[in-house]
Amino acid sequence: MKNKQLTFTLLAFFIWPLFTLIYSLVYYKNQSYKYIVPLFVVFLSLSIQIVPGSDLSSNISDFSALNIDNLSYYIINRFNGLESGGVELYILTLSVLTKLIFFGDIQLFIILQGLVIGTIIIFFLNHFYSTYSYSVSKLISSKVYIFFFIYFVSIFTALNGRFWTAHLIFLYLCISYLSTMRKSYLYYTVLLVFVHQGFIFAPLIALFYLITKEIYKIHYFYYFLLIISFFYSSSGFQFFHDTAYLFDNAYYAHISTYSSKQLTSRDFAIINNNTSWFLVLNSQLLFFTLTFSLFYYRYISRLSYSKKSENLYFFIILFMSFRNITHTIPSLGGRYEYILCSLMLLLFLNLSLDNYIKIYNFPFIVSFLGIAFNFVIQFRMDSEMLYGYFWTLFPVINFIMFPHINFLEVIYH
Repeated sequence: MKNKQLTFTLLAFFIWPLFTLIYSLVYYKNQSYKYIVPLFVVFLSLSIQIVPGSDLSSNISDFSALNIDNLSYYIINRFNGLESGGVELYILTLSVLTKLIFFGDIQLFIILQGLVIGTIIIFFLNHFYSTYSYSVSKLISSKVYIFFFIYFVSIFTALNGRFWTAHLIFLYLCISYLSTMRKSYLYYTVLLVFVHQGFIFAPLIALFYLITKEIYKIHYFYYFLLIISFFYSSSGFQFFHDTAYLFDNAYYAHISTYSSKQLTSRDFAIINNNTSWFLVLNSQLLFFTLTFSLFYYRYISRLSYSKKSENLYFFIILFMSFRNITHTIPSLGGRYEYILCSLMLLLFLNLSLDNYIKIYNFPFIVSFLGIAFNFVIQFRMDSEMLYGYFWTLFPVINFIMFPHINFLEVIYH
């Protein structure tokens, strides 16, 4: 019976992968459907257009430049120049494996990256579903939060950027910590600098939280940091620029560069001149609607907080303080704001289970508006990056016949 079901699932995937993935996520407890996730991630990785300047394009350039015959020299050179990203072993390891095993085929490099991320997502979903799926069987608000949280984790962004791969692993470790309260899960977050070295601040926040959370009435200090961060946010880049010398050469170069006034002014000018109004509104609306709901749930609704939710709430307060200080640095603050929003969504899911939040609850409606708007915009942007065959029936055949047709070109022409 299981073999027949698996065969039927694989056949359905061949006909229409997107629908099969959605069906598999709904009935994820069935073992046969779990195989669809890594298959879909591989299919998605082959469906993304390689846009110049994107992280995926940079990964492929690094892969192409890797000379396997002179590997030791390449690795030593990378670690001698850590400021250029030498500490990031994730893509380097995948590149070396592909060169050694698959003779340097770029398509196989992309497939291997998809398999790795698909495997990570399997671990994430297994833990996520085992923690939450039973409790949300009849609760609409929790189902809504789960849907948006899974999309927010975004397989797409994980494939298209090392930082978002680290983000996915970070959320998995946070959920594991909250479920078991084992500190080792947050210690493991330190390893994420080997995926993207810009992720160094997330483990530092996590470690600071672990060290201080048991101190008597420490939550007052967390609130103090939050209040200070709002006042200090306008000059946050100066703080990082002035303290960059505390780090080693690798991070000193990155921090002093990305926190410089010249680069910050240039990034904001690019955003103001080239970014559509709805993209600017999207990030602002998401953050402020979730923040509003966060404090409304806490101080007006006065919901019941479990130990897990309480821990997550104050962890979020620390993250929000960091976001406020860094939001004037587009390359840093925007990314950590995204992590913060992910953590707030996870908290709302926990609160909806602890308190049976109804869909007509005011903070739920506010948060839903911000998340739904983000979903529409993000889905629109993701769609633009995909080749047209991704959305069609029998995509493998269409991939062979029409490999480079953009989805929007199909609509507009």
